[in-house]
Amino acid sequence: MDLVLEMCNTNSIHWCGISGRQLGKLHPSSCLCLALTLLSSVQGLQSVSGLRLTDTFLKRTYEYDDIAQVCVVSSATKVES
Repeated sequence: MDLVLEMCNTNSIHWCGISGRQLGKLHPSSCLCLALTLLSSVQGLQSVSGLRLTDTFLKRTYEYDDIAQVCVVSSATKVES
């Protein structure tokens, strides 16, 4: 497999990083670890979606939606004067 990672934003989830990035070849029985970062623009329970892996050799795209759900809360703190 020769993989390309595409990250598609949704209304509330925005992926950080370079979409369309070449991940390189992945041989049978091997793995690849990636750190992915996202930003939510909406508070509450959000569904993580929008990952696409394309095998450029087979020209097949694997779509990953509803990977997880996260609860987004505000981190703002009140400053007393």
